[in-house]
Amino acid sequence: STLFPYTTLFRSSYAFMSCRNLATVTGGNGLTYVDPSALADTQWIINVYSGNVVAYLGHVAYHCGGGVSGEVTIADGTYTITEEAFYGKDITAVTIPASVTSIDSKAFYDCTKLVTVNMLGATPPALSSDAFEGDSFLTFYVRSAAYKTADNWRDINPGNSASIMHVISTLTLPANVSTDATPTPVTIAGTDYYTEGATITITPAHGYILIDVSVNGTPATDNG
Repeated sequence: STLFPYTTLFRSSYAFMSCRNLATVTGGNGLTYVDPSALADTQWIINVYSGNVVAYLGHVAYHCGGGVSGEVTIADGTYTITEEAFYGKDITAVTIPASVTSIDSKAFYDCTKLVTVNMLGATPPALSSDAFEGDSFLTFYVRSAAYKTADNWRDINPGNSASIMHVISTLTLPANVSTDATPTPVTIAGTDYYTEGATITITPAHGYILIDVSVNGTPATDNG
């Protein structure tokens, strides 16, 4: 059993390769990066691969078991999704928290059943150009238009890939909108929606941003 609170050893390739007696590894709060091969062929990684959970070391989503499938939510507080963490897994949807700052090479490579990626952060994390390579017809739901211009994220759009990116926008309604029991119509591209509160969140059907938004004929502001 080994506890590593810092990153020094885990940054080295094959640092603990073939340590077959190493069955328990715990990453401390200072751990923000783990080389993908650091624990190769240890008993710990063998146990991970034979299971059905995502293995975390400190703030790193490191690898996951062969039984991981369906919808996956990355734990809040994760900083890095490491190289090949979900390589070839039968996941269908993944939710990535705002805490994630890096999605490394081939993190979701060849996840052929993956169709939905839900990004909870307004700031785009660093994205390796091949993080989603081998995946087809993905739909990305993001929280700000900053993704449209961020490195590698900007290549995900209806014009030059099979995948598409939607910006989920929170609309701030004008101050004079009633919040009583009478529903307030919100017109989006000619279609009326209704809300009784001060804000409404809508996922657009196509493209990047909501267009032609008004409340009782008054334009609403859009954070995306």
